[in-house]
Amino acid sequence: MKCNQTLRRTLTLAAIPTALAVALAGCGGSPAEAVAQDARGGVVPAATPPSVALAMSETEMVDQLALSLQACSYDGSPVTVDANGMGGNPPTDCRDMVARIMNFTGLPQNFHVVEANVPNAAALIVLGPDKLPRRVIAFNKNFMDEVRRATGNNDWAPVSIMAHEIGHHLSGHTITPGGSQPPIELEADKFSGFVLYKMGAQLVDAQKAMVTLVPEGDGPTHPGRGKRVAAIEDGWKQACLQQGGTRCSSGVAPPIAQNQSPVVVAPASSAGPITSLPTPAHPATAGVTPDTVAVSAPAPGGVRDVLPAVSASATPSKFSRFVYDETGMVEPVVRAKVEKAMFDHAQAHGVEIVTLVVDDLDGLDANAYAQAMLRQLRVGKLDVGNGVVLVYAPKVQQAGLAMGPGVALATTMVGSADVEEATRDMRRVLSTIAFSCKHGCRGGASEMFFGRSDRFRRDTDNFDWTIPYQSYGQAWTTFKSAWDTAMQRGVASDPNSDPTRGKIVRMQGTVLRLNPPTGDKAAWVSTVRLRQGFLPLQVQVAEGHKVVLYVDPNTQGLMPGGALAQGRRYAFITRVDNFTWNTKDTQSLDVLSYDQLD
Repeated sequence: MKCNQTLRRTLTLAAIPTALAVALAGCGGSPAEAVAQDARGGVVPAATPPSVALAMSETEMVDQLALSLQACSYDGSPVTVDANGMGGNPPTDCRDMVARIMNFTGLPQNFHVVEANVPNAAALIVLGPDKLPRRVIAFNKNFMDEVRRATGNNDWAPVSIMAHEIGHHLSGHTITPGGSQPPIELEADKFSGFVLYKMGAQLVDAQKAMVTLVPEGDGPTHPGRGKRVAAIEDGWKQACLQQGGTRCSSGVAPPIAQNQSPVVVAPASSAGPITSLPTPAHPATAGVTPDTVAVSAPAPGGVRDVLPAVSASATPSKFSRFVYDETGMVEPVVRAKVEKAMFDHAQAHGVEIVTLVVDDLDGLDANAYAQAMLRQLRVGKLDVGNGVVLVYAPKVQQAGLAMGPGVALATTMVGSADVEEATRDMRRVLSTIAFSCKHGCRGGASEMFFGRSDRFRRDTDNFDWTIPYQSYGQAWTTFKSAWDTAMQRGVASDPNSDPTRGKIVRMQGTVLRLNPPTGDKAAWVSTVRLRQGFLPLQVQVAEGHKVVLYVDPNTQGLMPGGALAQGRRYAFITRVDNFTWNTKDTQSLDVLSYDQLD
């Protein structure tokens, strides 16, 4: 099941903001199969990126972007997306359905909703008028009626499809052009089942679209029906347990109780065409154009949260609240205050900070447990790694934390990352709480659990999570142009004026060597980074340049595709560490995420 890819060859860089830039990561279609349209509308092979030159022309950059233009339908069947046909308000029933689903996620909406000529619905990324990526869900205007008709007038079927697409965006999945990504399809399926239980769907209804529309056999990009139906059931039952359900194996969802309904804190806003998406006031909010803002209410009175058991083989599923309390120690008023603060922070600045107060650590130490939950709850967006999990285990007096690679790197850059100091502080809090809450937390005493999460909130309010550069060549030529201009003016190069310093870059490359030795002039490796535990990679990028990438030791465990392998080609999301004007020097970047392309 391959995805068709289209782009008008006559596009210039100025026109790209209205064009589809990157689409659903789980879609198939290799770069060799990419196509473009010439000015007469004829289909011609898309040009491959230049193998050596870094100073690409506009035409070459357009062709390189064309390699990543694709979109897939819910069942993985081919989709042709016409960039010129996207935009405008989707049907009211589609917008209402999205708002309804988002009300039960407990998370800020990070995508826009538009109408497009797609078979049903698709999760996409487009470039906005400021040339920054915008997350989009595109609807066919007849989507609701067509899905209902295909599933015997089942009203839950289109909702489950839309929840699946929303799950991709909330998890940060739509990052990779091409490649086979069955694991993230199962993540989105599990999320769909999770949300539909909370909305009141019976299990059979949550699975109806999958059973009806998806083929049984595995495809190159999407798993077969049986695996996906099982993932929906897994998510449905997890939500049932979290909501205090006692008959989770029955497949029967209880009516939605009043105190289980989400707390809506802001009304929905209207959507506009792609070309009119507003430029965010703060760079960290780029790509976040919420239509509905909602915060999940805590579990019903007397019911404690239930977290999934730690399992390296478990399919992750996006979390639904910023505070999980298995102990019952967190006072409702404190919980509501923290939920609101962390929701607002995620909406405004992109960083997701989740605090867990747990009964036990499943046999792990607190830091390892936090790292496991960072993956299983998909805290932070997968593409840029902007999540934090803090864990308190009062019964065993242990505390720990885990940061996504993006947050870990960013806090290190500003000198605020000290995990050992943070965990010592958290353990001191546990000692104080053990005394103050000996007979139950009252008078706001449980607020002590959230001092460190509030510190992370304050320390991460200026980080930029946009991806301004869509290729290594685009980033390096931007740097080189600024450097050349400074030299022509006789001004010393100032790292603080480097337009690429600390910026995020989407790039492709082949791993030449894992952990190259120090002292190699062809791949200079920082001994400081080695002492910090980073894994260096020598990578040949699509433009032919050889660079060194540094991977946080915990990053590989978060990636759906598993560990990196020598000789494989990947799509990387990186943050620029250091560029130099000399192409013979080793350019270095830090890896935030990656996906295998072939």
